[in-house]
Amino acid sequence: MEDRLLSFAYRYRYANGEYSATSQFSAPSFVAKPFLFTPESFTNEGMENATNACTITYNSGNELVVGIDLLFKEMDDNIIRVIEKLDKDDDGLADNTNYEYVFDNNKIYTILPESEILRLYDNVPLLSKAQTMMGNRLVYGNYTEGYDLLDQYGVPIRLDYFIGQIKLQAGMASLSSSVSQYFYNIGPTGFNSSSQVQFTFDNVDFTVGDSIQIVVNASHGAWTVSGGGAAPTSTTPQSTVTFIYTLTDNFSTVTEMVSSAGFLDAIGTAANIETTPANFGIANQSIFTNAWNSIFPLTQTGGIPDPQNLTGTGINNIAEPITVSASTDNSFTLRFPVPLYNGGAVDSAEAMTVTSAVGQYFSLVSQRSLHSNRTYQVGIVYMDEYNRATTVLTSESNTVHIPCSDSIFRNNIRVEIPVWERPPFWADRYKFVIKPDRENYETIYTNLYENFGGYTYFLLEGEQAAKVEKGDRYVVKADCGGATSTCLYATVLEKESYAVGGLDEPSIPAVPGTYMKIKADGIDLSCGENNTDTGWRTATTETAFPSPSLPYPTVVMGGTTDQSTNDEFLEAIPAGSRVTIDLEYERKGTGDGDNSCESRYLTFTQTFVVDENYGNVVEWFYGQDGVEDALNNTEGTAGDPLACVPTLRVYPQTDSQNDNYGMGNDVLCENKVCFFLVNNDCRFVTTGTSPCTGFTGLDASNNRRSIAKARIR
Repeated sequence: MEDRLLSFAYRYRYANGEYSATSQFSAPSFVAKPFLFTPESFTNEGMENATNACTITYNSGNELVVGIDLLFKEMDDNIIRVIEKLDKDDDGLADNTNYEYVFDNNKIYTILPESEILRLYDNVPLLSKAQTMMGNRLVYGNYTEGYDLLDQYGVPIRLDYFIGQIKLQAGMASLSSSVSQYFYNIGPTGFNSSSQVQFTFDNVDFTVGDSIQIVVNASHGAWTVSGGGAAPTSTTPQSTVTFIYTLTDNFSTVTEMVSSAGFLDAIGTAANIETTPANFGIANQSIFTNAWNSIFPLTQTGGIPDPQNLTGTGINNIAEPITVSASTDNSFTLRFPVPLYNGGAVDSAEAMTVTSAVGQYFSLVSQRSLHSNRTYQVGIVYMDEYNRATTVLTSESNTVHIPCSDSIFRNNIRVEIPVWERPPFWADRYKFVIKPDRENYETIYTNLYENFGGYTYFLLEGEQAAKVEKGDRYVVKADCGGATSTCLYATVLEKESYAVGGLDEPSIPAVPGTYMKIKADGIDLSCGENNTDTGWRTATTETAFPSPSLPYPTVVMGGTTDQSTNDEFLEAIPAGSRVTIDLEYERKGTGDGDNSCESRYLTFTQTFVVDENYGNVVEWFYGQDGVEDALNNTEGTAGDPLACVPTLRVYPQTDSQNDNYGMGNDVLCENKVCFFLVNNDCRFVTTGTSPCTGFTGLDASNNRRSIAKARIR
C-alpha cells in the first residue's frame, strides 16, 4: 500500500450462485506522509502511504445473501481484484449487520472481468409483460424502464442547488517547546544536563494518520569526570536529530498518545533500541533513541587517559532510551540520554545542551485540498434502493473557480440544496460528482539557475528533465518570495544540456546538467543571490599561517580575524543548496620525489547537494550523511612506493584551540580537517603534512616545503 491509491467495494452472492452489481467504491485509502522534498531525487518523497493496512466496513446483506466478495481496485486502473470470499454460514455472519475486515495487501488476488467496472446496477425493468430466456440471456418484452423526474407531488423537480468555495488555513500547527535541566545519575557522580524538553500542543485533535515532527539541535555542555583522570578536550559536535511519528489511532489526550505502544516503540524502548555503541550509527534510525545515540563519537581524545571510549548512553543507567512522560493534558516531556566514556578507572560523562527543539503537528485533513487555478463543475445523481441512477444532473450555479491566489489555502467546495429542491419521489439516496476543467499536471522543482543574455536557465535535476519539453507552459506556484499570489506563467524556450562554461566561459553555468531556458519576468529570484566563496587560502611551512610555531602548514578560515568568512559560515543553508569543498596538499620532494624526501600529493574536490535545512555550515558538515565519509576515504599519491600513502581525516567539531584544535601533532602522511565553533566564532581548520627534514626557512628548497590550500564555496 506504500505507493498505491486503493479504493474498496463489495458485491453479494446469492443462493442461486448469481452476483449483485458491485457497490460504490470507497474514497482512496491513502494517508500521505508529511511533505519531504529531497535534493537527491528532487521529488516529494513524502508522497507515500503512512499506513500499511486499513479497515474495510461492509454490510452482510439480507437473508437472500449467502456470501460477500470484498473487492479493491487502484485509482488509475479498471481491474477489480477479489480480496476475500466470505461465506455467511461458514464465517458466522448475521443478516443486515456491519462487519470489519483488516486489509494489508499481503496476498495474491483473483481478478474480475473488466466489464464489472461499468456494472453499476442491474438494469431490471420497472414493469414487464413478458420474460423469456434466449440462450443464457434473460430477455424482457413490452416493458417499462426508467423514472420520470417528478417529486412526491407529481411536479417536475427543480435543480437549484448552488456551490461555493471554502478557504481554510492549510497545513500544520507548531508546538511550543521549553528546555530545562535534569539531574542525571549516570556514572559515579551525578550532574545537571540541559537535555530535557517539554512540548505543548494547542487545540490539536489527535487523529489517526496525522503526524508529529520534532527536530532537536544539541551540542556539548560540560564534562563530569570521576576516577582521578582528566576530561577529554574533544567533545560531541553540534548535531541535528529529526523524529517523525505517524499516529496509528485516534487519541483523546496527550497522555493517551504518549503512553500508547506505537508511540513508545517509535521513541525507543529497552527492548528495541541498539545498546552497543559500535552499532549506534547503523541501527534503525527511525527510532528516535537510535538516531539520538548516533551523534556521539565512539572515542574522545585529549583527556587522561587518552583516548576514552564510549561505553553507552543513559539517564540513570547505561542502555536507557529517551524517556517520555505526559506533563499535562496537552503537553509531554522528553528526557534525552547522555554519553558515558571510559578509560580504565576513569569515567567521563558528557552533559548535553539542547540548543533548540522545534515540533510541528501535521493534520491529515489539512492535506486534502482542491487545486488552485482550476474551474470545477458539480453535478448530482439520484439513486433508488437498487442503485439504479439518473444521469448527472446540473443546476445553473454548478461552477466555481479557485484562483491562483488561493494556493496557500486548503480549498473545499460546499454544495447547498435549498428546501424547495425536492428529490424525485422514487429516490432514497444521492451523490455529488465533480469535474475539473483540467486534470493531468507535472510539478517541477528547481532551485539552481543562471542569468545570462536576458534569460534565466534553470537546472533540471533528478526526474525533472524527463518532465520538461520545449514549448511547455508552466504556472509558477512558488518563488523566492514564497507562494505566488497571482498566476505567473513561464514558457520553456529551450531545453539543452551544458557543460561547465557551456554558455559563457569560464563559469556559466557553474554546474553541468540539463537546463530549461525561460524569460523570468515577474518571478522573484532574490534567494539565489546569497552565494559564498571563501576563495583559495594557502599556507606553507615557511609562513605556516596563522601559527609559525607549527611544523606543518595550517590554514584557518573564519574567526574574528576573518569576519566576512566567519559570518558566511554562520548563515543558514537551505535544502537543495550546493556546497563545494576544494582541498589541495602538496610536498614536491627532492630529486624525482622518490627518495627519502618523497613527494606527497592529495587533492579533494566534491560538490554536495544539501539534503535538508541546516542552521550553519558546521551543522551541515557534521550532520549530512556522506560528507565525512567522502573526505575520510580520500587518498593521495607518494613518490616513494614504500612510503605511506597521503590520507585525509575529519576530526570532531571542537570548541577548543588547544592541541591544534584537538587534531594533535603531525601524523605521518595524514592531512586533517575540522570545524571550530564557540558562540559566533566559527572556523574551518586544515593542516598538511610536515616538510622534509633539513628545511630551514625561506632559503630552503621549495621542493622540501609542505603546502596546504583550501576553498569552500
